[in-house]
Amino acid sequence: LFQRIGLLYVDMIVYQVLRGGMLLFTAGFRRTMLGHRTTPTENVGIAVIMVGLALTGMVACYGKQREDREDLGVWWRFFGTVMMLFGNAIISFQTVLEEKLMKTDETPVSPLVLVGIEGLVGVLWTSMFCLPVAQMLPGEEGHGGHEDTVSTVRMLITSSVLQAVTIAYFIAIFAWNIAGMEICRMSSATTRHVLSQVRTAATWVAALMLYYSGLLPQYGEPWQGLESWGKLFGFGILVLGVLIYLNPDPRSGVRTGDPRAQSLLEENDK
Repeated sequence: LFQRIGLLYVDMIVYQVLRGGMLLFTAGFRRTMLGHRTTPTENVGIAVIMVGLALTGMVACYGKQREDREDLGVWWRFFGTVMMLFGNAIISFQTVLEEKLMKTDETPVSPLVLVGIEGLVGVLWTSMFCLPVAQMLPGEEGHGGHEDTVSTVRMLITSSVLQAVTIAYFIAIFAWNIAGMEICRMSSATTRHVLSQVRTAATWVAALMLYYSGLLPQYGEPWQGLESWGKLFGFGILVLGVLIYLNPDPRSGVRTGDPRAQSLLEENDK
């Protein structure tokens, strides 16, 4: 929620850089809450990922300038940045807390249970607070904060296409959350956020496929010469950072993102 609010007031380059900053928040929370430090290799990987995100955001800003940004003042941009940072901190804290609950020595919580609890809380929060507030906000639907929930439900009931898309979305999000929890349980919350940064590249590739396959070209994106080459270069840096972060430790042959492997290495070093 706070990230989406911040995106209304900051440029894409700022959004991408601050999104990469989520890795720093997560590493910090893991050190304070779990006592785990990132290795030098992981630090290099995180830095390279942030560079890749920044380059991608710069290319996006160069190719598609938003005219409404010119009317925003410094204070609104500052407000958007604060909202983005606050949202990143909340998400980072949440994922580290999930890791702690799943790896506790007393009674580990199942990833399915965590996904179910978070989903239930999300439904209650959205239906009891967010949607009623959005219904009462002024403005035109689709152009601001106003959201006509009654109209949305009516369209969902009468449209088989919307029903199919909604079901597919629920399945995809469920699978995404389960996969994220398993990665967090088997490795770390930082590794989960590192891998999630690849979504930017995957979304761009999907847009190209939609356009050139002819299935849904109106939702795709064509190859745009220098701008697309710039995106490809930025995504290449992003993937390189992910590979550096996931680089196996030469002394043990296991990933350094695994806290159990780190504890074994620390014991061997003593």
